[in-house]
Amino acid sequence: RGRWSTIMRGGSLGLSRWTCLFLIGCTITSIIYGFLMLIGFRGWYLQGLDYLYMLSTIKLVITIIKYIPQVILNHRRKSTVGWNVWNVMLDFTGGVLSLAQLLMDAMDMHDYTAITGNFAKLGLSFVSIFFDIVFLIQHFVLYPSGEDDGNGEQYSLLLADEA
Repeated sequence: RGRWSTIMRGGSLGLSRWTCLFLIGCTITSIIYGFLMLIGFRGWYLQGLDYLYMLSTIKLVITIIKYIPQVILNHRRKSTVGWNVWNVMLDFTGGVLSLAQLLMDAMDMHDYTAITGNFAKLGLSFVSIFFDIVFLIQHFVLYPSGEDDGNGEQYSLLLADEA
């Protein structure tokens, strides 16, 4: 067992059955879709852009899934000790700037359908902003802690002699 499993009180680092099935499903879908697109499957008109939209939708789903365990862990522990809040602030800034870029591109082109036309970018921006707000509320409002090492990280996960 590694450090993380020790920190997580004996937790397993292996992938769950659902995670494996999801990853296998995404991989098979991506390969089949890409193959059908390349050979120009009869009756289907598949473009490269459609393939990229499919991949970006998978990324959006994975992004949603990746945030949920941390929200649940923070809630169960009633604490945000052990992670750096600056990463969340940077992620929030990235989400806001990505959304701003999407809006400015639409304004520049005088075509506001471009906002919803790039569903993945819009979705990733909103998902990122939403979960970052949840994390910031958890960190500063719901489970504040006065213990800070000066770098925004509370109770570093690495011991001083391991750093």
